Amino acid sequence: MYLRFVTERVSKHDGRREGFFQTCYSVWRGAETPEFAVKELRLLLDWFDANLDEPTAFNRSTSKKNMVNRNGVGLSWFRPEASKHIAKAFDAAAIIEQFGFPVTVLKSTQPGYIVFEDTFQIVAIPFANTPN
Repeated sequence: MYLRFVTERVSKHDGRREGFFQTCYSVWRGAETPEFAVKELRLLLDWFDANLDEPTAFNRSTSKKNMVNRNGVGLSWFRPEASKHIAKAFDAAAIIEQFGFPVTVLKSTQPGYIVFEDTFQIVAIPFANTPN
């Protein structure tokens, strides 16, 4: 079962719920965010930077000019084996929820056409019936 952490914020470029990392960065940069939360989020974001590679593909196109095209844009999901990453994601979710950004964990065995995968994550272009 793959897991995707999303907020209620809607992405401007695909109309799907925003992944929690984007919201974590928004809260971390927020002028009103208390110092304790800034420090906790920074520690978690640094951990992810060190322990989760940035995907090299988000769609099925090999053309850079077609990054957003008719094939769609892939969404990142944690693999079930990524237990440390998932635990850290729940920690980060708890922080951003304190600032009014509820996090939902989507679960799917078939999140879409996989365009990238590594030990801890996949990126998949959603099927029509994939939760968003």
